[in-house]
Amino acid sequence: MKKKAFLDLEGVILFVFIIFNVVLGKYLGEIYQQFATLLLLPVLTILSLQNVFHQSRGSAGSTILMYFVVLVLYALIGVYFLEDYTRFSDEFRKMIYTLMASISAYILVRTKGLENYIHIGFVVSILLLIYIAYINGNYLLEGFASLKGRRNRFLFNANYYSYLSYFANISILCIYVKNKSKVVFILCMILPILFLVLAFVTQSRSGLLFVLLINVTFWFLIDRQKGGQSFKQIFRFILIFGLSIVFILKLIDTYSNSNIANRVSNSAEDSRSVLAKEGMEVFSEYPLTGVGLGQFPLYTPLRQFTHNSYAEVLSEHGIIGGILLILLLFTPFFRSIVLLKKSKDSMLKLLLLFFFTFILYNNFYVFYKFPYAMLYFFMFVALLENESLIVKNKFSENVIEK
Repeated sequence: MKKKAFLDLEGVILFVFIIFNVVLGKYLGEIYQQFATLLLLPVLTILSLQNVFHQSRGSAGSTILMYFVVLVLYALIGVYFLEDYTRFSDEFRKMIYTLMASISAYILVRTKGLENYIHIGFVVSILLLIYIAYINGNYLLEGFASLKGRRNRFLFNANYYSYLSYFANISILCIYVKNKSKVVFILCMILPILFLVLAFVTQSRSGLLFVLLINVTFWFLIDRQKGGQSFKQIFRFILIFGLSIVFILKLIDTYSNSNIANRVSNSAEDSRSVLAKEGMEVFSEYPLTGVGLGQFPLYTPLRQFTHNSYAEVLSEHGIIGGILLILLLFTPFFRSIVLLKKSKDSMLKLLLLFFFTFILYNNFYVFYKFPYAMLYFFMFVALLENESLIVKNKFSENVIEK
């Protein structure tokens, strides 16, 4: 891997693309969104492809990327039986953008180690979203649990905020694992609280669930100090454990008096579960090819996509598409488990946590169709590949010493 410069051209473009694609494009106007997708993304892809020959060929990460390439190209089979070609062309164009973002992230992280530009990009993006919600009166630190208002009052779909919170939360923990400074530690304490407030404000059940799952798992199972139990380590554990108890008690009290509690109690009537069920029904009718990219909304009275990656890909691409998506999402998950048997490194554990939670989160949203989500996923695929090389080199050194 090349030595990182203080500021890298591709890294800066990557950061700017994330900011405009995730937040500023919609906030400032469509022309700024086009600036991101029609200018920055192609430039980023071209620059990243210049580094493609520096990576080791035939790597597991490249194979995972190939699964996604095949899935995108397989969508073309739908042109023979589509009902709505406009929907198809719009969705296929978005899939091409998603593929370009995925390739760029994988190559640039794999060959140049530019993951911090992505991490910081997502953290800055969610803070911008929170600030925009705040200046519009939609984000408060007091009385947030019972804040009245329709969920469509936000700049984006209310659930979008929980997706960005999830990615940003993982990112700040990644930065902390690599750089355990006091500033980053404080951010690791403050940002999840802001994300939980955001989950209450947007009444996002998945946002609440995944912020809690990620942080509890990280602090109690992943970030465990190596070596003996020094006074500093014991004090740190007692402090985190004590704060967690106080926080959980406060959270339970806040939750019991919140608007989100009503949404959870009415989960059985949620449209997402209905859409996912309808997606599986469409798959049962068209198991081999599905109904084609972007066509599922034509088969449901709700006229929406399934909000579930597995139901979506099966309904639109059939069993072949389903297999490709399973290979895409589960291969890095199982590969990280194999690597953890050889090394108990905290970063490997965090990678496993991401792949596991991402597999779960795909039950709530169709991430494989969106550039920002797959850019983030393939950053982690590249990080896993880089970590595997570190493990391999350490293993080789141990063999030589013996």
